[in-house]
This record gives sequence, structure tokens and C-alpha cells, in this order.
Amino acid sequence: MKRVLSSALLALCVSVFGSQADAGRTCKSSYFSATNNNAIKTLAIEHVKQSWSFGVAGKYSPLWGNWSNASSRSLKCIKRTFILGNNTYTCEAKAKPCHY
Repeated sequence: MKRVLSSALLALCVSVFGSQADAGRTCKSSYFSATNNNAIKTLAIEHVKQSWSFGVAGKYSPLWGNWSNASSRSLKCIKRTFILGNNTYTCEAKAKPCHY
């Protein structure tokens, strides 16, 4: 019974106060987005995250430029095939910058 009450109390605290990971996190209210093109999808994804981080760091400060800390993250890629058969991936990263 004591274990059930402890679990219930923990669940209540997390729902009211948020998870420990969000404690002390400050986020901007507006989104920041970046795009990148590359023939290799994994490189396009990695580079667009870096572009987002560098853009945010330049606009606000390096404290804000960590993609992993951002809220409401969105990452979308589109594959484009050109006449000669070359593929290019265009990726967009969009998120609200946050820092701890």
C-alpha cells in the first residue's frame, strides 16, 4: 500500500510540476527555422540541425543554440529528383530555442 501511494504521489508531482528535464528551462515564444540541401539525406538532416543551432546562437547567444534543448521541434525533408536523375534532399528544422 505504501508503494502504491508513493507512485501515485510521484505521478501527481510530475503532472503538476513537470518532469525534472524541464525544470529550469527557459524557452523563446517564437519559432526559429533553418533549411539545408544535400544529396545524402543523413547529411542534410545533420547539417540543417547545425544550421539551426548556428542561426539561433547568432541571433540570441550560444546558450540558446542547442537543438536538443529546443521545444516543439520539427524536422521535415523533401526528396527532389532532377531531370538528369540527381537527387537532392531539402530539410527544414523548426523549433523554439530553449536553454537551462
